[in-house]
Amino acid sequence: MAGDRAAAALRAPEILQVSARLAAFAAGCLGTATPAKTGSRLGLMGSASEEEFVQVLHHMEVLSKQRAAKMAGLSAAAESDLTSGKRPCCSVFFEQALCEACGVSPSELGAAGIFALLPTDNSGRADLMRVFGMTSGKVSTRGGLLRRLGGSNFVHDTCSPSDDKSTETSGGCADGDASPFVEDFPADYVELASDLPSLPASAFGAARQHLLQEVDEADWAADTAAVNKLRSVLVHEASSEASVQLLLALAQRCRSRRPALSKTSLRAVMEFADARGATGVGSSWPEAAEVVVACCLAAIRVTKVAARLAEATLAAVLRRHAADTSPAAAAQMLTACAIAEVSAKVPQPAGVSAALRAQAPLMGGLAIARSPAMTGAVEAAAAVTAISSLCQDILENRRLAPAFSDARSVLRGLPRLQEVTGDGQNCDGERQDQPPVSRLTGKRAE
Repeated sequence: MAGDRAAAALRAPEILQVSARLAAFAAGCLGTATPAKTGSRLGLMGSASEEEFVQVLHHMEVLSKQRAAKMAGLSAAAESDLTSGKRPCCSVFFEQALCEACGVSPSELGAAGIFALLPTDNSGRADLMRVFGMTSGKVSTRGGLLRRLGGSNFVHDTCSPSDDKSTETSGGCADGDASPFVEDFPADYVELASDLPSLPASAFGAARQHLLQEVDEADWAADTAAVNKLRSVLVHEASSEASVQLLLALAQRCRSRRPALSKTSLRAVMEFADARGATGVGSSWPEAAEVVVACCLAAIRVTKVAARLAEATLAAVLRRHAADTSPAAAAQMLTACAIAEVSAKVPQPAGVSAALRAQAPLMGGLAIARSPAMTGAVEAAAAVTAISSLCQDILENRRLAPAFSDARSVLRGLPRLQEVTGDGQNCDGERQDQPPVSRLTGKRAE
């Protein structure tokens, strides 16, 4: 044990040196001013496996060749030739230059040797966010590396409170320097909650308390780790019912401009929506659903990389809301959120299109409830009328042209209103065979 800890102490400076050299090499290749800007240019959003690390290096090579071609004034065709390779790995010359820059023998280890000397998270993946200085706040980089090499006891044995000033500037493990949410748990997006480290049910309360604080974009790493803690408890322990306050806190973070926090929060909302818990009167969803849906639509236009996940989360929330209330109630709530997107000072076609696509799964429930003999027929008829009017408003607004096809698709799929009042009129007193009245113009569509 003592030998392992001694070996860890010897390797820690080497790991820090390789990380610094890799960041400097990448900045030189891409012509960026800081390692953080380099990481942003490479599109880094979290930790990477060895295979993903090789893909990052390959992307770095492609970008460096593009930059060289531009500086050399090569034609577009010649530049295209430089980037047309489909190899999933780096060229021999690039890998050799990279290894020499990082002080690793290319003949013995190559890119795999560099990966082995990078700091890792708890799952063993290379922590590229830390390598490129993209982690928010005061994070104990050296403490994290030593924990990886020799365990938590080694960190406590080699760092003392008297080192506060020196370790804060050198990335050490000064007391209070690192957030427990960042150091002790993954602070990046993990698709499957079952891949997260297992936590006891008691961790749920601490993570929940952290998220109920005021949202600060600068604390995105700590927030991401806290959300992951909730997800871990939810999947590894008994299902936990989310309160209205917690659902609203998660929804606010779905709109984050940080992809890791946005995607992690969206995934957590989806998992809570799909989890078995209180339904109907005892559920938190009827009260929180509208705000959650609005935040999902906002996430679609704020962070493009989270758009697909946001739509999947939106569908899960609507399924849960329909189960706790009714398909008609869910459809009306979604329509209200879509109207807000349409009526915004700058209309949002992406959010409007997503809302229209999310209406499709609710159509079946509206069709079943449309019969006068069914409970909720009037509510279903009102929902269909509201959706029809919304679609007409969209089709009359040229700024929403990207959503026209979705609006027409919804109109074609809407169930026909049956005679609810028995005299050929719907619940609003309008003739069954007449088109809906636009909310914006007050006129019927021709």
